[in-house]
Amino acid sequence: MAISYLDLVSEILNNFRLVKNPSDIVKFFGEGCITEISDEPLVQVMDKMLEILSPLPIGFEQKTFQFIDINNNQCVFDVTFYENKLVNFRCQKYFKGWFALGKAIKFNSFKLRPLVNKIIGIDSVHHDFANDKFYCDNFKGLVVVFGQINENKSVSTWITDKQYF
Repeated sequence: MAISYLDLVSEILNNFRLVKNPSDIVKFFGEGCITEISDEPLVQVMDKMLEILSPLPIGFEQKTFQFIDINNNQCVFDVTFYENKLVNFRCQKYFKGWFALGKAIKFNSFKLRPLVNKIIGIDSVHHDFANDKFYCDNFKGLVVVFGQINENKSVSTWITDKQYF
């Protein structure tokens, strides 16, 4: 069973403070829908490179997952926990095919942005023209950043606890 990128983002935005560990997210969508890939060799190599450049503080735990969404696009998300609470969530949806970038732009403009505007409130979402991302710097103590990433034909949503920003 495939899940929706928008459903995942909506669930995290609405229930960020209730997520205590990675299994809470897996339970919501079902065991067969989301696969943990933290132990995959390529993910481990990328994690080690990030650890060298920007190490996680002591006590923080990070996990990486993947799923195929309802439109058959690959999605990857990682979560960071500290003392049994979610402090960071980042999810990326990759588009493929001839018009992949156009699909990403369309999805960001007509699906993701309206969803986030509805949950956060359109007056709280701002556009950063320098990097073409949308952000809210305080939604219930969370920082939310989202937009398309032209280089890899994807959209990304990043939600972090403002305390750990």
